[in-house]
Amino acid sequence: MPERQHPPAYLITFTCYGTRLHGSEFGSVDRGRSVPPNEGLEQFERRLMTQPAYCLDDNRATIALSAMQETAKFRNWVMLAAHVGSTHVHLVITADDDPERVMGDMKSYASRALTRAGCEDSNRKRWTRRGSAEYLWDAGDVARAIEYVMNQPGKALAKYRAGGFPQKSAGG
Repeated sequence: MPERQHPPAYLITFTCYGTRLHGSEFGSVDRGRSVPPNEGLEQFERRLMTQPAYCLDDNRATIALSAMQETAKFRNWVMLAAHVGSTHVHLVITADDDPERVMGDMKSYASRALTRAGCEDSNRKRWTRRGSAEYLWDAGDVARAIEYVMNQPGKALAKYRAGGFPQKSAGG
């Protein structure tokens, strides 16, 4: 059986626990399908939560990003860009692994680092169970994903961009 081919990079997105419930006014995605706003669904999901929603602050975002950078280095992945906001994480990363493994490792190592730093105990739910991964098959897709991650609306609490990838000027 031939070895499974991985794309040159992934755009991986995951959210903090309880911050993007299905049915919320912001919309959400479930298994690749868009979930429109639905107040009843959002209230149902909120009742299922076993802990309060989790948000990152500047310190936690910095710790999480640092742990993700260390994880990428340890796994021989290359992080091209990262945006850590208060409620979500976007990563553009190259890896010879499936995106689910990349996402799982990033969440696990960031959580451990946050626990070691004394932010919360190890039982704190920090991340949603799933996330999304877009396969980036060509250089243009990778460049667009990097721009998307670096120019997210709202404040980035922690941000990273690998060298060697030209930034688009504000004028286009």
